[in-house]
Amino acid sequence: MSSRIRTRLSRGVVTAAAAVSMTAAAGGTAVAAPDRATGGGAGARTTAAAIPAISWGACQGKVPAGMECSTITVPIDYSSPAAGTTTLAAARIPATDKAHRIGVLMINPGGPGESGVSALPTFAEGMGPQVRAKFDIVAIDPRGTGGSAHVNCSRPWWVLPVLPAPSPVPTTQDQINQQNAWDAHQRGNCKASGGALLDHVSTADNARDMDAVRQSLGEKQISYYGVSYGTIVGQTFAAMFPSRVRAIVLDGTIDAKALTGPAHGLPAQVRTGQDAGMSQSIRSSMAQCDKAGPKACALAPNSLKKYDTVRKLMHTKPIGVPGLQLTEGYLDTAFGFQSYNPRNFPSMASLVNAIYRLYTAPLDPATYAAVLNAVVATLQSFGVLPAGMGSNYSDYGEIIGLGGGQQVACADQTSPATSVFPAVAAQREKRYPGGGSWVWGYSQCSQWPGSSASSYRGPWNTTLRTPPLILNTTHDPATPLAGALRTQQTIPGSRLIQVPGWGHGVIGRSTCAQAKTSAYFINRTLPVDGKCAIDKAFKVYGVS
Repeated sequence: MSSRIRTRLSRGVVTAAAAVSMTAAAGGTAVAAPDRATGGGAGARTTAAAIPAISWGACQGKVPAGMECSTITVPIDYSSPAAGTTTLAAARIPATDKAHRIGVLMINPGGPGESGVSALPTFAEGMGPQVRAKFDIVAIDPRGTGGSAHVNCSRPWWVLPVLPAPSPVPTTQDQINQQNAWDAHQRGNCKASGGALLDHVSTADNARDMDAVRQSLGEKQISYYGVSYGTIVGQTFAAMFPSRVRAIVLDGTIDAKALTGPAHGLPAQVRTGQDAGMSQSIRSSMAQCDKAGPKACALAPNSLKKYDTVRKLMHTKPIGVPGLQLTEGYLDTAFGFQSYNPRNFPSMASLVNAIYRLYTAPLDPATYAAVLNAVVATLQSFGVLPAGMGSNYSDYGEIIGLGGGQQVACADQTSPATSVFPAVAAQREKRYPGGGSWVWGYSQCSQWPGSSASSYRGPWNTTLRTPPLILNTTHDPATPLAGALRTQQTIPGSRLIQVPGWGHGVIGRSTCAQAKTSAYFINRTLPVDGKCAIDKAFKVYGVS
């Protein structure tokens, strides 16, 4: 996922309560070596590090009854456990039917870098009662992020010696120059704060941590559910430790080969088709808008034509607010945030319609000011403009900076030279309007200061005793269906359930898919390839 577009699940409600050591100094079982050799760098290198049992304790903050937390200490470098340690935040919701407990199900909400601990209650609810009854559902915050010891690549905007780019999607040469300066500055922040950990924050390192947790829990195998970038985590764990996978669900699937393979002069999010997915999701939703009509969608009729008109006008004649020019990049970023949840499309249509009125309607000064204030307030509520900064935004610029998992993405993916981004972005904008925020999403990964030696780059055609179940909406804006289809072609025996509809991820949005997922986890029986309806509450504008 793009650093400018982050998955938003429940955040920040939990910190770990109990400390556990997983270093060689403590007694316990040694970390097992991976099942298969690596496909790049040191990959799955793992040597002896003692693993005591996790001691669970009370969580801080408001959490569901029964949820438990812990802090875990693991080696920074599994090939050299004595070289230093880092800490992981962890949590679990125990199985409700202990007499019929099957085992452990680990989850990852994506990002990369989203807090698994904070997302755990949401995921446990989305798993459904049958899975909650039979599995301890466990999550960790990936190393370098969240409540785990983390690499801090960002600094408060008001103390930055280098300001962010003045547009989320730079198009002019001045904007591009500022973006390059900002990227260089952020890389410096990562290097300064990361220390030894910066060289060991890849998804492969996270997979090693997951395996260490598995051993500390006394489990021979784990089941797994990953969404979005969590599908990269799942594919990596399965590739490195195939015999330790009981069952695995990949929801909103990224093509691992495209992400980690040769760059060929293209940013990773272009290779995975994420810019195309965003454009397709937005544009296809406009037909739903027209079908629903103006009572349900403020932009109807002719919604796509109005949307295209607004983007062109925002590019050629940006909307002036004190200290800032609102270009189409802000609208694209707003769609990037909001289109993850299909319930947000009516609000997005209202925003586009308001901007359309600013350009085309004969508004008197008072009405124009009122509509403009409403536009700004909406962008603030979406997180695209800062709230509480009075009437001048000039010093803020691009508020969507490096996400908590930037270091993970940069360690995992191959990235082209900085110089290729402007031309590629311009070409892709012509082909996939509105997807530009993905093209620039990880421009900071060029000239990355951390090492990728511990990362895993394939092979990805992992044979599992129980092949994965893959889920995807047909109009996912962040992980397009094409990625799920390519992943199914790569992993032998995997099955794909398509959910016709919009939004990022299937969990909690399809009763049919939940039933198939529950049966798969409990019985390890794969359904045939097919489709599941999205629940009525998540149909865009309420129409099929």
